[in-house]
Amino acid sequence: MHVHASDGHVGTVDELVVDSEGEIITHLLMRKGHLWGKKDIAIPVSDIEEIYSDTVNLKVDKKSVKEYPIVPVKRHHE
Repeated sequence: MHVHASDGHVGTVDELVVDSEGEIITHLLMRKGHLWGKKDIAIPVSDIEEIYSDTVNLKVDKKSVKEYPIVPVKRHHE
């Protein structure tokens, strides 16, 4: 899914983060960067304005997205 801030495209959804009981989605993980400099950014679901079949629209602008925490994610395929 594409992720759009209030002022334009910022990335794509890579994974979902669920609470420890596996019942509630708490964050979307958006992967940004290029082949050698990728990073995962955690977007709280409270900052989502609306979701369509292929797009997530955020309530915040691109500058705010840059301030989201970078989350270390270990993947088995990397």
